[in-house]
Amino acid sequence: MRLNEEIPDMRVPIVIIGLGSIVLSGCSDSKKANEVNFQTAINAHLAKSPSCIDLPTSSVQPAGANRGYMALPLYYEVPQRPGAAQDLFRRQTRQVNALVAVGLMEVKDSTIPQRGMFAEDSRTIKVKAYDLTDKGRQALAKPGEGSQSTFLSSRNRLCYGTPDVVEITQFTEPADAMGVSLSRVAYTYRLKDKAAWATNPTMLEAFPVLKRTTGDKVEDKADLVLTNKGWVHARDAKL
Repeated sequence: MRLNEEIPDMRVPIVIIGLGSIVLSGCSDSKKANEVNFQTAINAHLAKSPSCIDLPTSSVQPAGANRGYMALPLYYEVPQRPGAAQDLFRRQTRQVNALVAVGLMEVKDSTIPQRGMFAEDSRTIKVKAYDLTDKGRQALAKPGEGSQSTFLSSRNRLCYGTPDVVEITQFTEPADAMGVSLSRVAYTYRLKDKAAWATNPTMLEAFPVLKRTTGDKVEDKADLVLTNKGWVHARDAKL
């Protein structure tokens, strides 16, 4: 380089690179209230919370059986006369028959003992016994999976897909609530790995929740809490 040549000014690229780093740093701040962070937080929760339906409960139990009405197999007493009892039986077995139709349950004729107030009142009744097939057991939720309460976690549930956020449609400005910063977020989702049986017409008729949760853009809301590691779903926050 000759002495009279100008030395290139390196300050502009340095300034540009510096500004770029600041912008990238701002975009990747997990504590900011924005659509990207909210979508990440909600999806982290939904990945552990598949959409499931509750199995119906038995209408009758074997005498002396140490089991609840949610235990399998499910028993329904077969009415011996036409009339109101038949209508009740049809209503009670509507959902389990839909599950049989799509291969999730199987049904067998059986009998179970019933005990009266006195020994001579004991008898045996005819029932329909419904149990899960291999296909049904594959869809069976793990304990607590797909449930929002301790009480419901004891129920048998069949899962039909995992929600995945499509779009954050609206959120409130973060505000203090019981000592934490909270934002209420509205979003839409669709199911990943949606089970074919979940959109079967018979199932849609028997389980109305499937009509509301198997579309391409299902609306829902979530409360998100700001922690030292960023935004998390309120149900995942250890407060």
